[in-house]
Formats: sequence, structure tokens, C-alpha cells
Amino acid sequence: RPLEEALIRADIPYQLIGGLRFYERKEIKDALALLRFIANPNDSVSLQRVLAYTPLGAGIGDRTWQELERWAALTRQPVARGIAALAGQSDVVPPQISGRPARLLAEVWGTLQQLWEASERLLLSELFDLALERSGLAQLYHDAGDPEQIERWENLLQLRSVLASYDSVGDGALRAFLEESALVTDADTLDDASDQVTLITLHAAKGLEFPVVFLTGVEEGLLPHARSLESEAQLEEERRLFYVGMTRAKQRLYITYTFRRARFGAADLSVRSRFVDDIPVHLIDRGDGPARPAASPAQPLRAPVLTSAGASSPPLAVGMRVFHARFGDGVVAEVRTVQSDQEVVVDFKRHGRKTLLASLANLTVD
Repeated sequence: RPLEEALIRADIPYQLIGGLRFYERKEIKDALALLRFIANPNDSVSLQRVLAYTPLGAGIGDRTWQELERWAALTRQPVARGIAALAGQSDVVPPQISGRPARLLAEVWGTLQQLWEASERLLLSELFDLALERSGLAQLYHDAGDPEQIERWENLLQLRSVLASYDSVGDGALRAFLEESALVTDADTLDDASDQVTLITLHAAKGLEFPVVFLTGVEEGLLPHARSLESEAQLEEERRLFYVGMTRAKQRLYITYTFRRARFGAADLSVRSRFVDDIPVHLIDRGDGPARPAASPAQPLRAPVLTSAGASSPPLAVGMRVFHARFGDGVVAEVRTVQSDQEVVVDFKRHGRKTLLASLANLTVD
């Protein structure tokens, strides 16, 4: 998503292979429809998508929506006002909808009222959190065990990171974001020229070659992916993918990683991939003079993750199974004594490798 937006803002043509563009993904479209309707209750198109594709509209079928549209055409009123009438919140004659659909629409109206009221007092990122919760999207994706659903949740968290950058705007944050996102999505529909940047996944790149290749996000938890750390076979498959990416370059290869990345909705310091450290030093040109030895991912390239805890935690040892309130289950990979404390490197199942101070991390030993 950041690459797409950067290319759009720089007016650089690009094509995306091996996946949907960020703003074309279903979960992003659903979330944007919800935000658009919060900003404009007369937006019947967005309301229709919210009712059709989010859990908020569960049990409200096509026939009910058709009746709402028929009522809106006859009365020349927005659909939302018809729903308000069904909830007893408007003095207009309500649509001819009764029984369970009417009760469900009244509940929808109650939820939407809560979101409108919240939009007056919450930061945009906080409003988004509430909207995901009340619409059922958070439960649908966050609590799912299906990797595809989890990926959708991660996309929503990426969208949240964008929204958080508008928190400082103030009262006009939602409208400012929607105006900017409209520009981005409009640019996505352009028929780009043949001379363009190609954004492609490592899997889709097999068998292809390019004069210049940029491998981005070469960090622990991304490449190798956090889920691959549980299996040596999966880890080796990730290494093969990294090799595939490197060998796509005919002339120049750039490997990049970030110092800080927004993950799961929060800023987190990164650790460069162990695969980078396996490249012979003499083959690496960092662009700032002679090549320097690559540090191990276990070295303190990142600040410790700070959480509240007591200072009287029991000593930790390599191989211990631990639990962290944010990162979940993991296994201690390394332990170093730092003055009167312990600096521990933990391989978490879902979030990859993290370096923590034992006195602050509040790790529970299984």
C-alpha cells in the first residue's frame, strides 16, 4: 500500500501483478463504504454496500433493499431517512417493511447513530476502531483462524495506519481522508503506459527477469514471514523465495528494510532479515563506502518493546515457552545479561522475532 500511494503521488505509472491493488480489496472497499456513509448519511450507494457486505447488514436481503429504494423514489427522501422512520426516529411515513427485516434495520440505525455521535468526539483512527467493532468486521476478520481472513485484517490495520496520520487534522479529518482516498482510487483505474514500474509478489516473479529489482520489506516477520518460523521446512521455503527475488535482477539489485514499520496498527521497530546477513560481505554495496559486516537479527538493532511489568520476574532461559500480552505465544531463542536485567530474543508464532527486556516485557512462562 505505501508503495502504491508513493507511485501515485509521484505520478509514476505502475502495474500490480499477483494481487489486487490495495484500494480494490473487498475489505478495504467495505470499510471505506462505512466511513463514507458516516461522513454523508445521504450516500445510499455506500449504505447499500455496508448492508450487503458487512455483518452489520446480516439478515437484510435484496428484497428489503429494493423496498427501501422504491420508498426513496416515491418520497424523494434518502434511504437512510426511511430506516430512521422504521426505528421511530423520523416523522415520515416508513417504508412497507415489517417483521424481522424491520427490527434489523432499526438495530442498524441505532448502530449508525452511535457512530455519528462518536465521529464528533473521537480521533479518526479511534472512530475507525469503533466502526470495525460495531459493524462486525473486527470479529469477522480478527478472530478468524483462516490465514486469508487474517490477511484481510492486516490490510484493515494498514488502512488504520493511514487514518492515524489524519488524527492531527482535527474536525475535518474524515472528509480530508475521503477526498484524498478518492484521488488514489481514481488513479488506480488509469490505463498506464508500457513503461512502468511493476509491483509483483515473489511467487508471481518466478521465471521473469527485470533490469533492476527492488526487494522491499526484507525484515524478520515479513521475509521470512512470521508464520514460517514454526517450521524449518517453511523457513527454507522462505529462503528459496528470497533467492528467487534476488535472481530476477539482470543488472542491479536493491534490498531494502525499514527501521520502523506500522504493524497491526501500531508503530514497531524492525529487524532486518537473517537472509540478508547470509549474503557474503564482499557482495554488498551499502552506498556509503566499503561494505560492512551485516549484524545479526538478534543484535539490538531495535529498541526493546516496553510494557508494564514488575521487576521481580523469574530468570528466563533459551527454549522456554512464554506468552506476551501483545505478541502471544513464543519461544525464547537467546538470553543476554544486561547489567541487572535480561535482554531476551523471543520467536513469536504470529509476530516473528522480538527483542525484549525481561523486567519490562511481563512475559509469562508456560
